[in-house]
Amino acid sequence: MDPSGLTVLALSSCEPADMFQNMMAGMSDEETKFKMDTELSDIKLLLDDGTELPADIVLRDKDLDLAFIRPKTRPASPMLALDLSKAATAQILDQVITLNRLGKAAGRAYAVSVERISAVVQKPRLFYIPGSEMTSTTLGSPAFTLEGNVLGVFVTRSVSQKGSGFGMFSFRPEGLTTIILPAGDVLKAAKQAPEAKSGDEQKVEPTEKK
Repeated sequence: MDPSGLTVLALSSCEPADMFQNMMAGMSDEETKFKMDTELSDIKLLLDDGTELPADIVLRDKDLDLAFIRPKTRPASPMLALDLSKAATAQILDQVITLNRLGKAAGRAYAVSVERISAVVQKPRLFYIPGSEMTSTTLGSPAFTLEGNVLGVFVTRSVSQKGSGFGMFSFRPEGLTTIILPAGDVLKAAKQAPEAKSGDEQKVEPTEKK
């Protein structure tokens, strides 16, 4: 996100405990409460030349499902960064391009996918719902308009839905969905991230009632 190496992830992709607990809440009762804890032990930024930079989470925002990380040591030279201030908007049925890095079995190669906006949600805040087609897009992937302008980042939105279970004819819980969070919201949250200092971390309290 900036030349210092500040990088944004989907919090649920590296610390999925809250997401799973919300997902299972509608399926469990008082006698079978679901409990899950996760502990993140190691983070590295993988550069184009294969170099791995040890990093720390410097900010968590559970409400937006964002985690911000920085290299433990400031890079010797500025890193290539995506300017989220030059953000675009999208409408229903618009196509967007996503950028992702594949797993170790695929050599960590970059992959590009085409997604389509299936819904635009205005309240309680603006976000976009991608289509349900299976692609290589993963949580944390940036989304761009066809003109090349950044739209936002793929994250998970989850709300407590105790007793709601799964929707009819659906294997997906009603209180959980993948969204594209607008770049402006990501940039606003990133301004609270502290400078790179080992062990320096902040947690942002949710501003929205789930």
